[in-house]
Amino acid sequence: MKYTTLFFDLDNTIWNFSESSELTIADIYNIYNIKELCGCPYQQFHDIYEKNNTLAWNKFELGLTSISELKISRFKNTFHELDLEIDDEKSLEINDRYLDILPTKAITFPETHEVLEKLKNRFKMHILSNGFQKTQIKKLKLSGLYDYFDKIITSENANVQKPNPGIIEFALKLTNSKPSESVYIGDNFNNDVVCAFNAGIDSIWVNRKKQPVPDSYARPTYIISSLTELMSILEP
Repeated sequence: MKYTTLFFDLDNTIWNFSESSELTIADIYNIYNIKELCGCPYQQFHDIYEKNNTLAWNKFELGLTSISELKISRFKNTFHELDLEIDDEKSLEINDRYLDILPTKAITFPETHEVLEKLKNRFKMHILSNGFQKTQIKKLKLSGLYDYFDKIITSENANVQKPNPGIIEFALKLTNSKPSESVYIGDNFNNDVVCAFNAGIDSIWVNRKKQPVPDSYARPTYIISSLTELMSILEP
């Protein structure tokens, strides 16, 4: 068996972040009476938030902003686009509410539990994710995934975020894992595949939408469209 250690990304790899976040944003929309405040429909609010959230995370991953600034900016900028001005304190309140609600949605992909159950006694498994430590642990616990993993490693406790390969180097050292026996499994080409390539370990790109491989010096070791395909790679 080539691999002994599996590092899994969390969001949109084994935990359905997209659906969970969409439901959470709907809750925020209702809790803060957004329709009454500005008259915008939910979908407009959702789309503006998604844009600002992506921009905030991109800046953070490039080292252009801090995690505390990210927490403020994604909702503050969203409300600003809707001509609703809120201060930093209110932005943080809404962000914290979002982070409290998000893990409770606990949506995994249909095959997640079945695949992890088959792998749990055969490999050392760890989570390696950009995100907030407390929130990621809560997601894992409420969705019944926590006990599958030994270490929960996030950009917050590693103090470095994907795609910087330093986060994988940190994880390898923390878990006493050999690069040649480790593989990183994730859905995001830049954050997961490129990050793993630059850190010198293999990668499995979970490409559910069957997107073309980007024009990049980095290449995934394997490409799958469903977690169920992991079994043929890891236990051929």
